[in-house]
Amino acid sequence: DGYILSSDIAIAGVALYLPETFTVDYSSGIITARATDGSSVTVSRATSTGVNVKTYWETRRAELESLFGEVTLINEVKSLKIGNSKNAVSYEYTYVHNGITYHVYQVYVVQGFLSVKAFVYTFTAIEENYAEDIGGAISILKGMEY
Repeated sequence: DGYILSSDIAIAGVALYLPETFTVDYSSGIITARATDGSSVTVSRATSTGVNVKTYWETRRAELESLFGEVTLINEVKSLKIGNSKNAVSYEYTYVHNGITYHVYQVYVVQGFLSVKAFVYTFTAIEENYAEDIGGAISILKGMEY
């Protein structure tokens, strides 16, 4: 089907299937994959513990704003079901860097009931490519296994 396993659930905590055309880097403990048009997907474990998703998002947004200026929130979905996740929350936003508008779809996925793990899935594209690429990014997200 054109997708390959790009991370091992036993090592990374998540199985991520990406299009064969993506370039994958897993050297930093964060799975990063880049499409030929420069759009990217990253998956990482949430780095803060003991905080809810809203607090985690607000902290990350403040970090982005300190780097890039204004972050414009376009949409927030507070309850998604992704695969076998307990819950997921998505944020869609834009920011400008070096005169280029980046459009981001970010999902915080909470998995497990007894042993809770959280992952952050981020799809980033330049504004001009977002509408064309978001369908593929959502397919990648839906294919993740925890």
